[in-house]
Amino acid sequence: TIIVATGNRIWDRAAVNEMPTSLKDRMAHYTLQPNIDDWTTWAIKNNIDESIISFLRFAPQNLHNMDPYQDAFPTPRAWEKLNAKLPYMVNPFITCAGSVGVGTAVEYLAHKEIYEDLPDLDKLIKSPHNAKTFDNTALNWAITTGLVLKTTLTNLKQVIKYIKRMPEEYASYYFKIAIQHEPLIAQSEAFQKWAEEDSQKVM
Repeated sequence: TIIVATGNRIWDRAAVNEMPTSLKDRMAHYTLQPNIDDWTTWAIKNNIDESIISFLRFAPQNLHNMDPYQDAFPTPRAWEKLNAKLPYMVNPFITCAGSVGVGTAVEYLAHKEIYEDLPDLDKLIKSPHNAKTFDNTALNWAITTGLVLKTTLTNLKQVIKYIKRMPEEYASYYFKIAIQHEPLIAQSEAFQKWAEEDSQKVM
């Protein structure tokens, strides 16, 4: 029988009591750290809002930034709770600040406004060679996240044409997350062709 126990660290000041040394000696101890790629895969599967996913890809330090001296701070759990509140926000700042803290709320809401400038992704996919490209880093994260969610085996070839026109770091993110979202992409002719021609640049 294997028993797995989880808890917070003493210095997190999160309702933790010191473990007796005799118990410590009977256990193996590991510290887990949030990983933005693992979280992104989970977030897409669990319908987390695109604006949250792209914001945290743009500013991954805000995935988990615990401050025991504040009432609210960003954690994966806090972002999941905020996601559930998004459709019902009356005052966006108060809602976001109450979930992830004031500073992170300001950054996230500024990023969320970028979605007003987001191009029509369906039109972009139909005409990837003529679609506009952007220099705005946050907007590029938003576009790439949107393309991950819109990619199918049918339109993959078109999406790749646009991705190849973007800075290389977005291609790396796109393919890593898109394949996790739809594993059959890795077996497609379009992906195999890209892998032969361009993968060494970004993977």
